[in-house]
Amino acid sequence: LATAPRQQPAVLHSRALAQPAALRNRALATAVRQKPGPTPEKAGPSRPTPEKAGPSRKFHPKAVTGMLMQAKDLEALLSICDRQRALEPIHVSAFWISLCRLEPRGVAASVLDGEALRALRLATLNQLPHMNPWSLANVCYALAQLRVGADRPAWDGIWELAAQVLAEKADELAPQGISNVAWAFVSQELHAPATFERLAASALRRLEEPASRDDFTAQALATVAWAFASFHTPSHGTAAERRERSLLSFPAPLFDALRDRAVALLREAEGADAKRREELREAAHVFNMQDLAQVAWAFAVVGRADASLFELVERAALPQLDVALQPGARERTGARQNISNLAWAFAAADVGGDTLFGGASPFVPRVVASLALDDESARESQLHRSQLHVWNLWREERGAGWPGLPPEFAADCLESFGVDGPDRESLFQAEVRQTLEALLEAPLEEEVRTPQGMLLDLVATVGGVKVSFEVD
Repeated sequence: LATAPRQQPAVLHSRALAQPAALRNRALATAVRQKPGPTPEKAGPSRPTPEKAGPSRKFHPKAVTGMLMQAKDLEALLSICDRQRALEPIHVSAFWISLCRLEPRGVAASVLDGEALRALRLATLNQLPHMNPWSLANVCYALAQLRVGADRPAWDGIWELAAQVLAEKADELAPQGISNVAWAFVSQELHAPATFERLAASALRRLEEPASRDDFTAQALATVAWAFASFHTPSHGTAAERRERSLLSFPAPLFDALRDRAVALLREAEGADAKRREELREAAHVFNMQDLAQVAWAFAVVGRADASLFELVERAALPQLDVALQPGARERTGARQNISNLAWAFAAADVGGDTLFGGASPFVPRVVASLALDDESARESQLHRSQLHVWNLWREERGAGWPGLPPEFAADCLESFGVDGPDRESLFQAEVRQTLEALLEAPLEEEVRTPQGMLLDLVATVGGVKVSFEVD
């Protein structure tokens, strides 16, 4: 898993997919960590900002939230907090959300961990148990946006306490709150199985209740699917955490409910006239390219790809391919990631594709034109090309008559796919190799790269036939 929440590409290891035919069975080895774009829940209208006062003036607690939300910089935020005798839970939430608004690209670690924010860190720890559900969700969202991970000594205990409180209040969270919390914990690679079990139950209950089902926007639905798929991938977390998580029950009913809701929204938008479609857009019930990529990736990675869902996804995605060429490097990077994630998801799921990739589809021209622009990091470029190489292998394996990648570009994708390899042989693999060599009475080749870019752990020649062994 990639670690940053902001539009990070998939970390795709060449050995993750042993053969194209087994893509859907090996999909769990790859994960996408991109910023799903959840938005903080609104606290309702705030009062107008009072006139400026001297440092000694105290403001009424009900006015402080509005002042924090309208502050112009970090200094103003801290000044408002300094004037208060005590910060209430809603003030703590408003502070962190406002800091995210003011610093969308993040805050330096020296500032987040420094003395200037020490009082706010302590206030956050003290007030977490007393926060209402939406304030709690907003604090988690904001801290994840600011990249406050569990490994920061200055923030010791903050996420553990948040997980405990959320496990108790998960039933009270609205769909947007569930989305924000799930995204926050996964984006920071936090291990909180009890919290996720309660979140899954809460999300399922709200999806099953007609009164709250409509509160699941396209974005919230996509984020929840992405977060739970990421949490249940074997590559997420430490070895001990993976073992513990493997004992958890996979939330199959939740994914069935998410699929049904996604299918319903996509069908309604597809058959709507212009007026109704605008109404759906205003209600945030229309999937954009990022939402579609997240949904497809989530269902592919957990092995629950549904043909009807993927057919709707590709029909909805086709008119949106032009976003890959929108102006601005940051926007293009996000669009490239969405398109490469979408291509990988269809390959991993091994379903559909004729509408999105075949015939006169602009998929290949758009992808090649966008990735040819030299305005992204080498790492981002390598990861996007790696995913497209998997898609190209799938296209060749299916014998589909879709337009393929140009030879030179396909060669670049193959080269990118083969970049990531093992740092060293594991002890377990060494034991297997030694045992096989003793049984076969012949040396084995290690880490053999196939012409398709796949990396094989061990290769032996048995009776004139080469046989590969996957160990780790």
